[in-house]
Order: sequence, then structure tokens, then C-alpha cells
Amino acid sequence: RVFTIALLCIAAAATPAAEECTSTAVLARLEQLETRLMARLQSLENTVQGLASCAQVEAAHRYTGPSGRSAPAPAAEFKEEQPPSDPLATIHFMFGLWDEGGKMPVEFSDAMETWKKLNPRWKIKLWNKEDIKSLWSSEFPDLKPLWKKCKPIQRADLGRLMILLVHGGLYADLDCLPTKPIDELFAINGFRAVQHNTVVCVEDQQEATQNALTAQWEIRQGVPEYPTRIANYVFWAKPNSPLLRRALDLAVARISRLSEADYQVRGAPHLNNPYAIIYSSGPDVLTEATFPEANGRQADWSTLVVPKDKCGMFNKATGTWIGDQHPAWGQSQL
Repeated sequence: RVFTIALLCIAAAATPAAEECTSTAVLARLEQLETRLMARLQSLENTVQGLASCAQVEAAHRYTGPSGRSAPAPAAEFKEEQPPSDPLATIHFMFGLWDEGGKMPVEFSDAMETWKKLNPRWKIKLWNKEDIKSLWSSEFPDLKPLWKKCKPIQRADLGRLMILLVHGGLYADLDCLPTKPIDELFAINGFRAVQHNTVVCVEDQQEATQNALTAQWEIRQGVPEYPTRIANYVFWAKPNSPLLRRALDLAVARISRLSEADYQVRGAPHLNNPYAIIYSSGPDVLTEATFPEANGRQADWSTLVVPKDKCGMFNKATGTWIGDQHPAWGQSQL
């Protein structure tokens, strides 16, 4: 940069009509040159990345046979070409945080099998209540008192954040089914390992009128929902993701603030209020962390926000945690 400034000064001095070589003029010119250079580099990088992605997709489906002709790749040879396993290529699931001793429904075990078949290089990790409790107390000891205050569904919400904050990888609900391999979805959506530390999916886009109404809800304290809701049923992150740390901190603050009355429908205390969970530890927390107010409600450059139609996931939304006198709320079923 100093050498460039010197050259600009010499050029300015050698030109009769040139302006005086002040530091301000030189820096302004330098900024222009840097902007043009970065644009050229970005364009080149995008081109290289696009070619690499095309090559990977082609290699996954074609290979050159003994005759020299291109032919469909045998399964065994394609498997040998797969990248080596890495800790971030792990799919995390949870079960049993309120169904203690219960057998996993067949649709959930089938879902895990679907994830396996579509992503053969990815590892599968199933967490139960004791696993989450152990992780909670060992890695987040300051939050141990919160375990008792949390309802089982909130433990599940915080647990998924804690898992990826410590281990990284992809979290998915058991009622979430993939339609394409994870690696393919990452490539389609422009994932860059050197840039992105968190990948989230859009769950829904609210109308402006509906968004304004949410500010009137007592639990939101006059603050409307952000119109783009981020799903918390599937997301990927590197360990210590700043976004997930913001989400965890916000969830802890909200859960600590809410009273038992906030979890009940106004005027009907025998009915559970599902929005209290959505707001305190569910998708609203992840949404706020993705589009922080401190950042002008813009996602950070290190966050990849995937549009709903490109997420490649089918969320069956079975609502296993919704209901009255429900174990997900720490209640005994009638």
C-alpha cells in the first residue's frame, strides 16, 4: 500500500495538470483502485468456484471407463472418491427429552435412514435426555440452574444450539426429511467453507400486516416479529458460531424473564400457549439472532440464509410438542 502511494505521488508530480499530491487525494484514488481490484478478484473467485462445483457434480455421476468413454460411475468407485470424514459432516438428532423410556416411532427411525442413504459420507448422532443434560452441565455450567426452569421442549430447543456450539455439524428434527444430499444443497446455494460459519433456512415469510399485529402481543413487549422467520428444525454451523451464541443468550434471557402465566392462554390457564415456546426458545430466537438489530436487521456475511424453496427439506411439522397436559411441557397427560 505504501509503495502504491509513492507511485501515485510520482505520477501526480509528473503530470502538469495533476492535482496536488495530498494524502487525501492519494487515499481516495487508492480506494478506487482497491474497489476495482476486489471486484475483479470476486468475479474470478466465483468463476473458479462454479467450475469446481460443476466438476464435483460431474465426477459424482460420470467416470471414464477402460475404453476411454464416459460412463455411469459404479457405486464402489464413486464411494472411493468421497471426501474424507470430518467432524462437521455429522447429522445430529434428539429423542427422548420427554418420551422417557418410549420407543421411537417408526416414522422417525425411517427418517434417520433416509438421511443416511442420501448422505453416505455424513455420520449420524442421536442424542437422548441424559446426553443433553451431560453436555449442558459440562460445557455450559453457568446455565445449570436453568435446566429446572426449562420445560422439556425448551431443553430440546437449547440443546440443539449447545450441540452445534460445541461439536458443529447439522441439526435436524426427526420429522424433517431431506429431498437432496446435503453437499449438493450446499453447492447449489453457494456455500463457501472459508466464509460461512452458519447455514440457516427460511421457514416462512409473513405479511406486513400480520407482522405489525405481533407487536401488540403482551409477550413481545411492543416489538414486532421480523417478517422472515428462520427455521429451527434444521440448521448447520461450525463450533462456536456467533449466531448460535446470540440465539442461546437470547433464549436464556427470555426464559429467565417469563413467568408461568406467560405459558398459559389468557383467560384459560388450563390451556398451553404454544407461542410462548416459539418466542422464548424456538424459531423466533434463531430469527432474531440471524437478523440482529445491532447489524441493521441484516444477516452477517458469515451466515448463509437459504430461501425456503431451495432448502431441500420437507418438514412434516407433526407438532409432537403441542397440546394441553403434555409431557413436552413437563405435564402429565390426562
